[in-house]
Amino acid sequence: MGFKHPEIKADRSFVLYKPPPAVRDPALLEEFLERAKFIADDLNWLLALPHDKFWCQVIFDETLQKCLDSYLCRAPRRFDGLWHCQPEVEDVQKSLHRSVFLTFLRMSTHKESKVNAALPPGAV
Repeated sequence: MGFKHPEIKADRSFVLYKPPPAVRDPALLEEFLERAKFIADDLNWLLALPHDKFWCQVIFDETLQKCLDSYLCRAPRRFDGLWHCQPEVEDVQKSLHRSVFLTFLRMSTHKESKVNAALPPGAV
């Protein structure tokens, strides 16, 4: 269980999620799209890590924890008025939502294989 060693954690800073702009301002839209792409790219990087490095990042990276929390708190839901907006915003929101979902799914999967498990051998 090598993920208990903080020195394995990569030096990476995850940015906080901010919702899409409520007004149609090109500068705000560009800022939102850029920030969302950073988050999606970072989460895809995280998901590609091997088991021990993934868990080390999840456990010891406070910027990752704050990023995921900010998404859960601020991302528009389907019933929110902002969900149906510009196509590029919808596309990046869907992509980002998928990456966040897959991150939480992997975090909730305690055993990825017979070799990689977040529980000690013999634990149920």
